[in-house]
Amino acid sequence: MKTKKTILTNIVDYTFDKIAFDMDFRLIRVQLQDNSEQSQFQQIVQRIDVIAMTNLSSSMCYLLMVRRGTSVTELEKSNLVFEIIRLGNIPDNVYENQVFQLLLNQESALENLQPEKNKSPHLLISLNDWVNKPKRTNDWKQRYALRVGLNWESDLDLKVQTYTHFPKSKETDELFYWNSERRNLQKSFMHKESVLFRYKNGTGRNSTVAFLNLEQIEKFEVSEVGVAWILLTNVSKHFGKYFEQLPKYLGSEVLQFDKQKLDNKAAIWRQFKGEIINIYYDSNEPLTKVLALEISHALQDSGILNDYGIQIKLSDKSSSGFNIQIIRDARDTGNISDTYEVGDSQRYIQHATIENFGGFDKRTNALNWQLDQTGKVDAANDDTLVKLAQELIIKRDLANRDASIISLPLVKKHVIINFTELSGYSNPH
Repeated sequence: MKTKKTILTNIVDYTFDKIAFDMDFRLIRVQLQDNSEQSQFQQIVQRIDVIAMTNLSSSMCYLLMVRRGTSVTELEKSNLVFEIIRLGNIPDNVYENQVFQLLLNQESALENLQPEKNKSPHLLISLNDWVNKPKRTNDWKQRYALRVGLNWESDLDLKVQTYTHFPKSKETDELFYWNSERRNLQKSFMHKESVLFRYKNGTGRNSTVAFLNLEQIEKFEVSEVGVAWILLTNVSKHFGKYFEQLPKYLGSEVLQFDKQKLDNKAAIWRQFKGEIINIYYDSNEPLTKVLALEISHALQDSGILNDYGIQIKLSDKSSSGFNIQIIRDARDTGNISDTYEVGDSQRYIQHATIENFGGFDKRTNALNWQLDQTGKVDAANDDTLVKLAQELIIKRDLANRDASIISLPLVKKHVIINFTELSGYSNPH
Protein backbone atom coordinates (compact mmCIF):
# COMPACT_ATOMS: atom_id res chain seq x y z
CA MET A 1 0.00 0.00 0.00
CA LYS A 2 1.37 3.39 -0.99
CA THR A 3 1.97 5.74 1.93
CA LYS A 4 0.20 9.07 1.57
CA LYS A 5 2.38 12.15 1.85
CA THR A 6 1.17 15.34 3.43
CA ILE A 7 2.63 18.80 3.57
CA LEU A 8 1.93 21.46 6.18
CA THR A 9 0.40 24.64 4.79
CA ASN A 10 0.25 28.15 6.23
CA ILE A 11 -3.53 27.82 6.73
CA VAL A 12 -4.34 28.09 10.44
CA ASP A 13 -7.20 25.93 11.67
CA TYR A 14 -8.75 26.97 15.00
CA THR A 15 -12.06 27.41 16.81
CA PHE A 16 -12.58 30.10 19.45
CA ASP A 17 -14.24 29.34 22.77
CA LYS A 18 -16.33 32.48 22.59
CA ILE A 19 -17.85 32.13 26.06
CA ALA A 20 -14.41 31.86 27.68
CA PHE A 21 -13.13 34.82 25.66
CA ASP A 22 -16.09 37.02 26.58
CA MET A 23 -15.67 36.15 30.26
CA ASP A 24 -12.29 37.95 30.22
CA PHE A 25 -12.26 40.42 27.31
CA ARG A 26 -14.23 42.94 25.30
CA LEU A 27 -13.61 44.20 21.78
CA ILE A 28 -14.03 47.83 20.75
CA ARG A 29 -14.50 48.84 17.13
CA VAL A 30 -13.53 52.47 16.48
CA GLN A 31 -14.41 54.15 13.17
CA LEU A 32 -12.67 57.44 12.39
CA GLN A 33 -14.51 59.85 10.11
CA ASP A 34 -11.35 61.40 8.64
CA ASN A 35 -7.62 61.85 9.35
CA SER A 36 -8.27 64.85 11.58
CA GLU A 37 -9.46 62.41 14.28
CA GLN A 38 -6.23 60.39 14.26
CA SER A 39 -4.46 62.50 16.86
CA GLN A 40 -7.39 62.33 19.29
CA PHE A 41 -7.69 58.57 18.78
CA GLN A 42 -3.97 57.97 19.41
CA GLN A 43 -4.16 59.98 22.64
CA ILE A 44 -7.17 57.99 23.86
CA VAL A 45 -5.42 54.69 23.07
CA GLN A 46 -2.61 55.83 25.33
CA ARG A 47 -4.95 56.74 28.19
CA ILE A 48 -7.18 53.66 28.30
CA ASP A 49 -5.89 50.19 29.16
CA VAL A 50 -5.69 48.70 25.66
CA ILE A 51 -4.12 45.22 25.50
CA ALA A 52 -3.80 45.06 21.72
CA MET A 53 -5.10 46.74 18.59
CA THR A 54 -5.20 46.14 14.86
CA ASN A 55 -6.46 47.78 11.69
CA LEU A 56 -9.69 46.54 10.19
CA SER A 57 -10.49 46.72 6.46
CA SER A 58 -9.67 50.42 6.37
CA SER A 59 -6.80 52.41 7.85
CA MET A 60 -9.47 54.57 9.50
CA CYS A 61 -11.07 51.68 11.38
CA TYR A 62 -9.53 49.90 14.38
CA LEU A 63 -10.30 46.95 16.61
CA LEU A 64 -9.16 47.21 20.24
CA MET A 65 -8.91 44.45 22.83
CA VAL A 66 -9.44 45.34 26.50
CA ARG A 67 -10.06 43.46 29.72
CA ARG A 68 -13.72 43.05 30.65
CA GLY A 69 -14.69 45.93 32.91
CA THR A 70 -12.09 48.35 31.51
CA SER A 71 -13.33 51.94 31.68
CA VAL A 72 -14.11 53.49 28.29
CA THR A 73 -14.98 56.92 29.70
CA GLU A 74 -12.37 58.56 27.50
CA LEU A 75 -14.09 57.22 24.38
CA GLU A 76 -17.53 58.19 25.68
CA LYS A 77 -16.38 61.78 26.25
CA SER A 78 -14.93 62.00 22.73
CA ASN A 79 -16.76 62.49 19.45
CA LEU A 80 -15.35 59.23 18.02
CA VAL A 81 -17.73 56.60 16.69
CA PHE A 82 -17.24 53.30 18.55
CA GLU A 83 -19.07 50.17 19.62
CA ILE A 84 -18.29 47.55 22.29
CA ILE A 85 -18.42 44.01 20.94
CA ARG A 86 -18.62 40.51 22.37
CA LEU A 87 -16.96 37.72 20.40
CA GLY A 88 -20.08 35.62 20.98
CA ASN A 89 -22.14 38.21 19.12
CA ILE A 90 -19.64 39.45 16.56
CA PRO A 91 -21.10 41.82 13.90
CA ASP A 92 -20.71 41.35 10.16
CA ASN A 93 -18.06 44.07 9.89
CA VAL A 94 -15.61 42.29 12.25
CA TYR A 95 -13.99 38.94 11.45
CA GLU A 96 -12.56 36.23 13.68
CA ASN A 97 -9.16 36.39 11.98
CA GLN A 98 -8.92 40.01 13.21
CA VAL A 99 -9.57 38.84 16.77
CA PHE A 100 -6.87 36.19 16.29
CA GLN A 101 -4.55 38.98 15.12
CA LEU A 102 -5.04 40.73 18.47
CA LEU A 103 -3.71 37.64 20.26
CA LEU A 104 -0.88 37.27 17.76
CA ASN A 105 0.21 40.89 18.23
CA GLN A 106 0.97 40.21 21.90
CA GLU A 107 3.43 37.42 21.13
CA SER A 108 7.13 37.35 20.31
CA ALA A 109 9.22 34.91 18.27
CA LEU A 110 11.01 33.81 21.45
CA GLU A 111 9.78 30.71 23.24
CA ASN A 112 10.44 31.90 26.80
CA LEU A 113 8.55 35.21 26.78
CA GLN A 114 5.01 35.74 28.04
CA PRO A 115 2.54 37.78 25.93
CA GLU A 116 2.68 41.52 26.47
CA LYS A 117 0.50 44.51 25.59
CA ASN A 118 1.19 45.80 22.12
CA LYS A 119 -0.57 48.85 20.70
CA SER A 120 1.00 48.48 17.25
CA PRO A 121 -1.53 47.60 14.52
CA HIS A 122 0.69 44.74 13.32
CA LEU A 123 3.14 42.20 14.71
CA LEU A 124 6.58 43.16 13.39
CA ILE A 125 9.19 40.54 14.29
CA SER A 126 12.73 41.96 14.03
CA LEU A 127 15.43 39.68 15.42
CA ASN A 128 18.84 40.77 16.65
CA ASP A 129 20.78 40.50 13.40
CA TRP A 130 18.03 41.74 11.11
CA VAL A 131 19.86 44.94 10.23
CA ASN A 132 21.13 46.39 6.98
CA LYS A 133 24.56 47.98 7.18
CA PRO A 134 25.59 50.49 4.50
CA LYS A 135 28.83 49.66 2.73
CA ARG A 136 30.13 53.19 2.40
CA THR A 137 28.51 55.24 5.10
CA ASN A 138 27.44 54.88 8.71
CA ASP A 139 24.93 57.73 8.59
CA TRP A 140 21.75 55.68 8.55
CA LYS A 141 20.40 52.75 10.52
CA GLN A 142 18.04 50.23 9.01
CA ARG A 143 16.17 47.22 10.39
CA TYR A 144 13.97 44.76 8.58
CA ALA A 145 11.06 42.85 10.03
CA LEU A 146 8.58 40.09 9.31
CA ARG A 147 5.11 41.57 9.31
CA VAL A 148 2.93 38.71 10.54
CA GLY A 149 -0.79 38.64 9.96
CA LEU A 150 -3.70 36.24 9.62
CA ASN A 151 -5.81 37.11 6.59
CA TRP A 152 -9.54 36.51 6.17
CA GLU A 153 -8.87 33.11 4.56
CA SER A 154 -6.93 32.07 7.72
CA ASP A 155 -3.58 32.10 5.90
CA LEU A 156 -0.68 33.16 8.10
CA ASP A 157 0.90 35.83 5.94
CA LEU A 158 4.54 36.85 6.44
CA LYS A 159 6.00 39.81 4.56
CA VAL A 160 9.53 41.18 4.87
CA GLN A 161 9.48 44.96 5.35
CA THR A 162 12.33 47.44 5.71
CA TYR A 163 12.32 50.27 8.29
CA THR A 164 14.83 53.12 8.14
CA HIS A 165 15.93 55.55 10.83
CA PHE A 166 15.39 59.20 9.89
CA PRO A 167 16.86 61.75 12.33
CA LYS A 168 14.28 64.30 11.24
CA SER A 169 10.63 63.33 11.06
CA LYS A 170 7.21 64.93 11.08
CA GLU A 171 4.85 64.68 14.04
CA THR A 172 2.32 62.94 11.80
CA ASP A 173 4.78 60.21 10.70
CA GLU A 174 4.02 56.68 11.86
CA LEU A 175 7.24 55.75 13.64
CA PHE A 176 8.45 52.59 15.34
CA TYR A 177 11.13 51.71 17.87
CA TRP A 178 12.95 48.43 18.33
CA ASN A 179 12.08 46.51 21.49
CA SER A 180 15.33 44.60 22.09
CA GLU A 181 13.80 42.36 24.77
CA ARG A 182 10.90 41.14 22.63
CA ARG A 183 12.77 41.38 19.30
CA ASN A 184 10.07 43.34 17.54
CA LEU A 185 9.28 46.80 16.24
CA GLN A 186 6.55 48.63 18.12
CA LYS A 187 4.68 51.81 17.37
CA SER A 188 5.95 54.98 19.04
CA PHE A 189 3.18 57.29 20.18
CA MET A 190 5.19 60.07 21.83
CA HIS A 191 8.27 59.88 19.52
CA LYS A 192 10.59 60.08 22.54
CA GLU A 193 12.69 56.96 21.92
CA SER A 194 16.31 57.62 20.93
CA VAL A 195 16.15 55.75 17.60
CA LEU A 196 12.93 55.75 15.59
CA PHE A 197 12.24 53.96 12.34
CA ARG A 198 9.82 54.64 9.50
CA TYR A 199 8.50 52.05 7.03
CA LYS A 200 10.72 52.92 4.08
CA ASN A 201 13.63 51.31 2.27
CA GLY A 202 15.10 53.80 -0.19
CA THR A 203 18.19 51.71 -1.02
CA GLY A 204 16.78 49.77 -3.98
CA ARG A 205 17.83 46.50 -2.33
CA ASN A 206 15.19 44.26 -0.82
CA SER A 207 15.72 42.82 2.64
CA THR A 208 15.36 39.05 2.83
CA VAL A 209 14.69 36.40 5.46
CA ALA A 210 15.45 32.75 4.71
CA PHE A 211 12.23 30.82 4.07
CA LEU A 212 13.52 27.63 5.71
CA ASN A 213 16.86 26.55 7.13
CA LEU A 214 17.28 23.05 8.58
CA GLU A 215 21.05 23.09 9.13
CA GLN A 216 20.65 23.57 12.90
CA ILE A 217 17.93 24.60 15.33
CA GLU A 218 19.29 28.15 15.72
CA LYS A 219 19.04 28.76 11.97
CA PHE A 220 15.58 27.18 11.78
CA GLU A 221 14.29 29.55 14.46
CA VAL A 222 15.29 32.65 12.47
CA SER A 223 13.75 31.45 9.19
CA GLU A 224 10.20 32.35 8.13
CA VAL A 225 8.97 28.82 8.80
CA GLY A 226 10.68 28.76 12.19
CA VAL A 227 9.22 32.11 13.26
CA ALA A 228 5.74 31.03 12.12
CA TRP A 229 6.04 27.76 14.03
CA ILE A 230 7.14 29.44 17.28
CA LEU A 231 4.40 32.10 17.04
CA LEU A 232 1.58 29.57 16.65
CA THR A 233 3.03 27.45 19.45
CA ASN A 234 3.10 30.52 21.71
CA VAL A 235 -0.50 31.49 20.90
CA SER A 236 -1.67 27.97 21.78
CA LYS A 237 0.40 27.93 24.97
CA HIS A 238 -0.58 31.38 26.25
CA PHE A 239 -4.18 31.69 25.03
CA GLY A 240 -5.21 28.01 24.88
CA LYS A 241 -8.15 28.51 27.29
CA TYR A 242 -9.84 30.75 24.70
CA PHE A 243 -9.98 28.05 22.02
CA GLU A 244 -12.24 25.03 21.67
CA GLN A 245 -9.76 23.78 19.07
CA LEU A 246 -6.17 24.92 19.51
CA PRO A 247 -4.60 26.65 16.49
CA LYS A 248 -2.67 24.36 14.16
CA TYR A 249 -1.38 24.45 10.61
CA LEU A 250 -3.53 22.41 8.24
CA GLY A 251 -1.90 19.53 6.41
CA SER A 252 -2.67 18.90 2.76
CA GLU A 253 -2.29 15.62 0.91
CA VAL A 254 0.37 15.68 -1.79
CA LEU A 255 -1.39 14.58 -4.98
CA GLN A 256 1.60 14.83 -7.29
CA PHE A 257 5.30 15.40 -6.72
CA ASP A 258 7.85 16.11 -9.42
CA LYS A 259 11.45 16.60 -8.37
CA GLN A 260 13.55 18.33 -10.97
CA LYS A 261 16.98 19.81 -10.70
CA LEU A 262 16.71 23.59 -11.01
CA ASP A 263 19.10 25.58 -13.13
CA ASN A 264 21.81 27.48 -11.32
CA LYS A 265 20.74 31.14 -11.22
CA ALA A 266 23.81 32.06 -13.29
CA ALA A 267 22.37 29.94 -16.15
CA ILE A 268 20.55 33.06 -17.40
CA TRP A 269 23.85 34.25 -18.90
CA ARG A 270 23.70 31.36 -21.41
CA GLN A 271 21.09 33.44 -23.20
CA PHE A 272 23.83 36.00 -24.01
CA LYS A 273 26.38 33.48 -25.32
CA GLY A 274 28.69 35.14 -27.85
CA GLU A 275 26.85 38.48 -27.54
CA ILE A 276 27.90 42.01 -26.60
CA ILE A 277 26.19 43.78 -23.71
CA ASN A 278 26.46 47.55 -24.02
CA ILE A 279 26.34 49.40 -20.69
CA TYR A 280 25.80 53.10 -21.30
CA TYR A 281 25.47 56.17 -19.13
CA ASP A 282 24.30 59.79 -19.30
CA SER A 283 27.33 61.99 -19.96
CA ASN A 284 25.54 64.87 -18.18
CA GLU A 285 25.16 62.87 -14.95
CA PRO A 286 28.59 61.85 -13.53
CA LEU A 287 27.18 59.32 -11.07
CA THR A 288 25.62 57.30 -13.89
CA LYS A 289 29.12 56.84 -15.31
CA VAL A 290 30.46 55.79 -11.89
CA LEU A 291 27.81 53.05 -11.57
CA ALA A 292 28.21 51.99 -15.22
CA LEU A 293 31.96 51.58 -14.65
CA GLU A 294 31.46 49.47 -11.52
CA ILE A 295 28.96 47.17 -13.23
CA SER A 296 31.04 46.81 -16.41
CA HIS A 297 34.26 46.07 -14.47
CA ALA A 298 32.47 43.47 -12.35
CA LEU A 299 31.06 41.70 -15.41
CA GLN A 300 34.33 41.92 -17.34
CA ASP A 301 36.05 40.07 -14.47
CA SER A 302 33.44 37.30 -14.46
CA GLY A 303 34.81 33.86 -15.31
CA ILE A 304 31.31 32.62 -16.16
CA LEU A 305 30.75 35.41 -18.72
CA ASN A 306 34.18 34.78 -20.22
CA ASP A 307 33.33 31.08 -20.61
CA TYR A 308 30.21 32.07 -22.57
CA GLY A 309 32.20 34.50 -24.74
CA ILE A 310 30.14 37.48 -23.57
CA GLN A 311 31.73 40.89 -24.17
CA ILE A 312 30.99 43.93 -22.02
CA LYS A 313 31.14 47.33 -23.71
CA LEU A 314 31.00 50.74 -21.96
CA SER A 315 29.67 53.79 -23.80
CA ASP A 316 27.46 56.87 -23.55
CA LYS A 317 24.80 55.80 -26.07
CA SER A 318 22.70 52.78 -27.00
CA SER A 319 23.55 50.41 -29.83
CA SER A 320 21.88 47.49 -31.60
CA GLY A 321 21.55 44.35 -29.52
CA PHE A 322 21.62 44.19 -25.71
CA ASN A 323 21.82 47.42 -23.69
CA ILE A 324 21.76 48.38 -20.03
CA GLN A 325 21.05 52.09 -19.57
CA ILE A 326 22.22 53.69 -16.33
CA ILE A 327 20.02 56.70 -15.56
CA ARG A 328 18.76 59.01 -12.83
CA ASP A 329 15.22 58.47 -11.55
CA ALA A 330 13.38 61.49 -12.93
CA ARG A 331 9.98 60.55 -11.52
CA ASP A 332 8.39 63.08 -9.17
CA THR A 333 11.35 65.43 -9.47
CA GLY A 334 11.66 68.70 -11.34
CA ASN A 335 15.44 69.10 -11.43
CA ILE A 336 16.46 65.84 -13.14
CA SER A 337 16.19 65.37 -16.90
CA ASP A 338 14.30 62.30 -18.06
CA THR A 339 16.74 60.35 -20.28
CA TYR A 340 14.84 57.04 -20.20
CA GLU A 341 15.25 55.44 -23.62
CA VAL A 342 12.66 53.01 -24.96
CA GLY A 343 14.00 49.98 -26.79
CA ASP A 344 12.73 48.48 -30.04
CA SER A 345 13.10 45.31 -32.12
CA GLN A 346 16.76 46.15 -32.80
CA ARG A 347 17.80 47.54 -29.43
CA TYR A 348 16.86 45.71 -26.23
CA ILE A 349 17.21 48.12 -23.32
CA GLN A 350 16.96 47.40 -19.59
CA HIS A 351 17.30 50.30 -17.16
CA ALA A 352 19.02 50.69 -13.81
CA THR A 353 18.78 53.90 -11.80
CA ILE A 354 21.45 55.13 -9.43
CA GLU A 355 18.70 55.78 -6.85
CA ASN A 356 17.28 52.24 -6.73
CA PHE A 357 19.85 49.88 -8.21
CA GLY A 358 22.78 52.01 -7.07
CA GLY A 359 21.40 52.72 -3.59
CA PHE A 360 22.17 56.43 -3.96
CA ASP A 361 22.33 58.24 -0.59
CA LYS A 362 21.33 61.90 -1.02
CA ARG A 363 22.93 62.92 2.25
CA THR A 364 26.41 61.66 1.36
CA ASN A 365 26.01 61.86 -2.43
CA ALA A 366 27.42 58.33 -2.61
CA LEU A 367 26.37 55.05 -4.20
CA ASN A 368 25.94 51.92 -2.11
CA TRP A 369 25.99 49.27 -4.85
CA GLN A 370 29.12 47.22 -4.59
CA LEU A 371 30.05 43.70 -5.65
CA ASP A 372 31.41 41.35 -3.01
CA GLN A 373 35.06 42.33 -2.72
CA THR A 374 36.32 39.04 -1.24
CA GLY A 375 36.66 37.50 -4.68
CA LYS A 376 34.47 34.56 -3.64
CA VAL A 377 31.45 35.69 -5.64
CA ASP A 378 31.49 35.75 -9.42
CA ALA A 379 29.55 38.76 -10.73
CA ALA A 380 27.37 36.36 -12.73
CA ASN A 381 26.00 35.04 -9.41
CA ASP A 382 25.24 38.47 -7.92
CA ASP A 383 21.47 38.64 -7.31
CA THR A 384 21.12 42.23 -8.54
CA LEU A 385 23.01 41.53 -11.79
CA VAL A 386 21.17 38.24 -12.37
CA LYS A 387 17.86 40.10 -12.04
CA LEU A 388 19.11 42.74 -14.49
CA ALA A 389 20.05 40.00 -16.97
CA GLN A 390 16.70 38.24 -16.59
CA GLU A 391 14.79 41.46 -17.24
CA LEU A 392 16.96 42.23 -20.27
CA ILE A 393 16.18 38.82 -21.78
CA ILE A 394 12.48 39.40 -21.11
CA LYS A 395 12.78 42.72 -22.99
CA ARG A 396 14.26 40.84 -25.93
CA ASP A 397 11.53 38.18 -25.86
CA LEU A 398 8.81 40.84 -25.70
CA ALA A 399 10.33 42.66 -28.67
CA ASN A 400 10.52 39.40 -30.66
CA ARG A 401 7.14 38.09 -29.40
CA ASP A 402 8.95 35.00 -28.16
CA ALA A 403 9.30 33.15 -24.85
CA SER A 404 12.73 31.58 -25.08
CA ILE A 405 13.40 32.06 -21.37
CA ILE A 406 10.56 29.66 -20.47
CA SER A 407 11.50 26.02 -20.92
CA LEU A 408 9.22 23.65 -22.85
CA PRO A 409 8.94 21.16 -19.94
CA LEU A 410 7.66 24.00 -17.75
CA VAL A 411 5.10 25.06 -20.36
CA LYS A 412 3.83 21.47 -20.58
CA LYS A 413 3.11 21.44 -16.85
CA HIS A 414 0.65 24.32 -17.08
CA VAL A 415 -2.73 24.93 -18.65
CA ILE A 416 -4.28 28.14 -19.93
CA ILE A 417 -7.14 29.34 -17.76
CA ASN A 418 -9.59 32.02 -18.83
CA PHE A 419 -11.08 34.13 -16.03
CA THR A 420 -14.49 35.77 -16.26
CA GLU A 421 -15.41 38.56 -13.87
CA LEU A 422 -18.83 38.14 -12.26
CA SER A 423 -20.56 41.37 -11.34
CA GLY A 424 -22.40 41.59 -8.07
CA TYR A 425 -19.77 39.69 -6.05
CA SER A 426 -17.31 41.37 -3.73
CA ASN A 427 -14.45 40.37 -1.48
CA PRO A 428 -15.90 39.44 1.92
CA HIS A 429 -13.14 41.40 3.66
